[in-house]
Amino acid sequence: MNNISSKPCLKLGIASYLPYMYVSGPDDAPVVRGSQPAILDIIFGYLGYCYEYVVVPGRDGGTKQPNGSWTGVIGMVLRGEIDMPGVGMALTYERNLDVAPSEFLYIDGWSAGFQRPVVQSDISGFVKPFSDYVWLLTAAALLGVLVTIWCVHLSHETIMGPRNPKGGALRNAENYVTRQSLLWTIAVFLAQSVTKLPRGNSVRVITGIWLLVSLILNTVYRSNLKAMLILPKVVLPFDNPEELAESGIATWIPRGSALHNAGLKSPPNSALGQIMERSNSLELPTDVPWGIRDMIAGKHAMTSPRGSLSAIMHETFSQTGQCLIYTMSENVLGMVQVSFLLRKDSHLKAELDPVIRRLREFGILDYEFKKQIFNATECQKPIGSQGARKLRPLDLGDFYGVFMLYAGGALMALVSFLMEVLLHKTKHSEKVDGDYNDENTRNSTMTKMKPGQGCPSGNTDGVLTTMVGLNNQSCIKIHAFMHSPYMTIRGTPDNLVVEGSMVEIHRIIFDKLGYW
Repeated sequence: MNNISSKPCLKLGIASYLPYMYVSGPDDAPVVRGSQPAILDIIFGYLGYCYEYVVVPGRDGGTKQPNGSWTGVIGMVLRGEIDMPGVGMALTYERNLDVAPSEFLYIDGWSAGFQRPVVQSDISGFVKPFSDYVWLLTAAALLGVLVTIWCVHLSHETIMGPRNPKGGALRNAENYVTRQSLLWTIAVFLAQSVTKLPRGNSVRVITGIWLLVSLILNTVYRSNLKAMLILPKVVLPFDNPEELAESGIATWIPRGSALHNAGLKSPPNSALGQIMERSNSLELPTDVPWGIRDMIAGKHAMTSPRGSLSAIMHETFSQTGQCLIYTMSENVLGMVQVSFLLRKDSHLKAELDPVIRRLREFGILDYEFKKQIFNATECQKPIGSQGARKLRPLDLGDFYGVFMLYAGGALMALVSFLMEVLLHKTKHSEKVDGDYNDENTRNSTMTKMKPGQGCPSGNTDGVLTTMVGLNNQSCIKIHAFMHSPYMTIRGTPDNLVVEGSMVEIHRIIFDKLGYW
């Protein structure tokens, strides 16, 4: 801006420093806006100076070279090409050695901004109510309860159940106990009804305790899952410099800025050193619109003063009505003083300091600053507090995890069914072959049977007998007489054939009882 004054016009070097100064357009006809132009009008209108803007080549603050010279705004100040910067700059130790700072305008810290995370579909959301450790303990408890119920129930059945000298009762009890233990343990844990009640007080006590534990686990799980759906927790990609360094996200750093100069002095293995290594902007001229655009798109994290990030929040919210970025809670670089940086022999310092001090104490500086970022307050609220205002309907992706679990269970059931069918066919084939061989043997024996031939000794007393087994142990004699159609006798006394349904019934009964 040019003011009419008797004093010489000052040349002010400018570069973008949001929200204090926005510089757009060509270098020979820049478009300048922000809080700083209004402050400059107040200061130089009071002091009686006119001024004009000079766009700094590269539009960066300046970096000290190995030969001691400076680039950017500071270099132009020290070479006398401009009288002073047109915007406040962060004061660092190196800058303080070569320039004279004015009274501070603001105190600000450097942070990093990134694309604001949103609640999205989570395939594994149904397992999130419990941590991995809790799920592991639950699985161990489930297995422990299953073994306990099985042991207690088997002991009860062994003591209270019927005895069989051949051991069949014990085998039947084991099968029964295994089925019932699995049913009571897993069905109760999944909150499913159980058709059979446990027998015995000891078994009922164990099952009752597990019923209570399962009720607590199911209630807590459902409550946590409901809370996660009602007020979802958004996980931030990073919230401190260490997390930013470990995330591997590219960083946008203004060339010649205070952060750039501090990063050059940082050890490579430090958090700031690793952030510098991932920078994609230090070899290029400072392009603020590109930095903002790719930060919103999630291509890189933008490291800037907090005031600048607040200005970006204000601009995006004013244009879209949405908060598109977030700022991490910790600083990359501590609080720094923002001042006009002058030559050490400049007469302007003595004139500027009293005016700046009065503007700061009367709140004019803060007033002009707040005017540039008033819409940022909505985006500076905690992300969780905003989540309650906007509900996200469940979409298909939220159910993928459950569908996969159901499909896995159905696949396991199908495999089990096919194995049962295969085993059944195999056993049935073996049984048919065995029955066929036994039948042929018995038929051949029965067709050649004579009276008294079935058992090894004893007198038949003229009563016809037939052999119902091939083993001579525990052999019994059965009276055979004509009773059609249940039993028929044909043939000669030397070659008798006994047929009928009763013969087969005898064979089944006495095979089951162990008699021959």
